[in-house]
Amino acid sequence: MNIRIYLLFFLSCVYALSGYAQSERDTIPQNLQKNIRVYSEPKVQLSDVVRISDRPQPNDSISLPVDVRYSINTKPVATSYEISTLRAVSITGDKLPELYRGIASVGFGNYAKSYASFRYMSERSRQNQYGFNAYHYASAGKVRLDNDQKVAAGYSTDYLSAYGKVFKDKVTLYGSFTPQFETVRLYGYETDTILPVALIYDTTLAKENTQRQVFSLSTQGGVMSRKTEDDMYQFTQEISHDYTRFSPGLSESLLQTSSEGFYTFDLVTAGYTADLSWSARNFDARDSVLPRNYTHLNVLPYIGAIVDNWHLRVGLNMSQLWGNQQFRAYPDVKFDYICNDYAFVPYIRYNGRLESYSMKDMYEENPYFSDSIMLSPSHYASVFDVGIRGRALKNLPFKLYARFSNVENMHLWVNDVEATDTAQNTFKAVYDDASIFTAYAEGGVSRKKFDMLWSVTYNSYDLQNELRAWHRPGLEAKYTIKYNIVHPKTQKNKLVLQTEIFFEDMRYAQNMITGEEMLMNGLFDCNIGIEYFYSSVFVAFLDFQNLTATKYERFNKYPVQRFQVMFGVNYSFSGLRK
Repeated sequence: MNIRIYLLFFLSCVYALSGYAQSERDTIPQNLQKNIRVYSEPKVQLSDVVRISDRPQPNDSISLPVDVRYSINTKPVATSYEISTLRAVSITGDKLPELYRGIASVGFGNYAKSYASFRYMSERSRQNQYGFNAYHYASAGKVRLDNDQKVAAGYSTDYLSAYGKVFKDKVTLYGSFTPQFETVRLYGYETDTILPVALIYDTTLAKENTQRQVFSLSTQGGVMSRKTEDDMYQFTQEISHDYTRFSPGLSESLLQTSSEGFYTFDLVTAGYTADLSWSARNFDARDSVLPRNYTHLNVLPYIGAIVDNWHLRVGLNMSQLWGNQQFRAYPDVKFDYICNDYAFVPYIRYNGRLESYSMKDMYEENPYFSDSIMLSPSHYASVFDVGIRGRALKNLPFKLYARFSNVENMHLWVNDVEATDTAQNTFKAVYDDASIFTAYAEGGVSRKKFDMLWSVTYNSYDLQNELRAWHRPGLEAKYTIKYNIVHPKTQKNKLVLQTEIFFEDMRYAQNMITGEEMLMNGLFDCNIGIEYFYSSVFVAFLDFQNLTATKYERFNKYPVQRFQVMFGVNYSFSGLRK
């Protein structure tokens, strides 16, 4: 490795230890008055709470301890008083809303959609907690291709999940077990029957041949520290195993362990993160540089310091990939400057990474990939961010940044002609080196009854060989609004309205017969969700998706289902007031 990188890391560490920088950990603003101690609301993990209404907001149930300076005057002071009768008052909304250990949901919609969910968890306890979740979501509908032919485009997801936690004095033990079964249709084939060359063209795809079945079994366990004092060692250790099997009989077993910890010495913090993964497949990938078995190790030691408003953390991310014998090391630098109690925070990030992909990662990104392929690792040689985050006012958070990335061996999706007899209903990956410029902006309003969030992302790709960054959007935008209508007497939600708008543009696909580029239709999706609270346990919902019935393709030749509607109900049971 270049000796200059090690020298840069060593000098940065010495600079951090000298006391002129700060770490990433949050601190109480220095100008906080020390004669008043204010305790914030408890933070609840949403994954561990089963509710259909907002979490409880007790009124005047916690007193704020105030340090009062006073003196006693030993001289008698004449006082006068009179007795008056207090007027009767009526208080509403001062009770804790009821929590529920279970919730059952069911829904139906067009495109032959069905939805069902059942969750149940144990009572709140300081010793242990456990829960169970069953989920089903499926569609048996059809979509219309460019040749006006309707084809089956159904899909389904079914899983069972169980988890448990044990709370000890200093640590929390946790674990989960989740078997899952999914199906997806490879329905998007080439509809142009006039080809420029004489090729075998066969789109008589039998229904059973286009159905891809996926089974996965995920097991996870770990231990994490419970102490939160700055001078204590904080750590998290986790181990997981994922078994994934795709039809026709292709499988991968992925064993992963992760560890992180840090210790604070006065103003200086030292810590590390480490990840180790081992993958074993039962097939030889036809397009990957990795063998059936490979091991990937990432280790990031770091140190940081805090002085006044300056935060700095410096580390060295080292990555070793056994399988094609790659070793990489990247400086990892995070710098923040806090202005006006986190109202205005300019920051800088510089890092890199070597990223490998499992079969499960590939499926989540593109479920229509060809059989017997595996994504090759990508080398993010450098990722440089410069930005600002904070809040303009109390309820107006914002974030702006510009990112410059250099990526080697970045994968792009193109239709696979060779493996499909020109039907082109599956995808393979092509690879290229790229310089990427990204500009990002987000903002919003956060109120008790009204939330609004918007974000815009612009990406510009400079590629060495490919004409375009296939299937990667150049422009992305998202806009969401959530409004709660509250009952004036009970102060509980009566009607919740939510709107989501997604937009992606400047996406290109490649015609693998002619080699020409094709500009894909812009992805525009407008969704509306309505929840009506008939009571504290019974809620009806109505969801509209792709409200404008826009015709677009997320992947080339795969049109999505257009206007969609689903109606359903939620029912909560086994209430607790403890």
